[in-house]
Amino acid sequence: MLSPVETCRILALKFPKSFRKKEGNAFFITIKTYRSPGFCIQVLAPFEEIIPLEVYGLPAGTYTVDVNGVQATFDLEVDNI
Repeated sequence: MLSPVETCRILALKFPKSFRKKEGNAFFITIKTYRSPGFCIQVLAPFEEIIPLEVYGLPAGTYTVDVNGVQATFDLEVDNI
């Protein structure tokens, strides 16, 4: 297996603004939307954003990714250094 490992999650979103932080073995991503003031026609436009997770230097283990309260996990099989 090659090191360092890189990982990311692909998210299908509608006009996002995202913020991320890491606490222990968990990555927290908050996605906020913005609505322009005034009249607008509500049309859902597909949008995709790739949010890289900073995993360089992390030890092997199970990690959680929480996006607006929806969680998934991934495993690093070896130390990522």
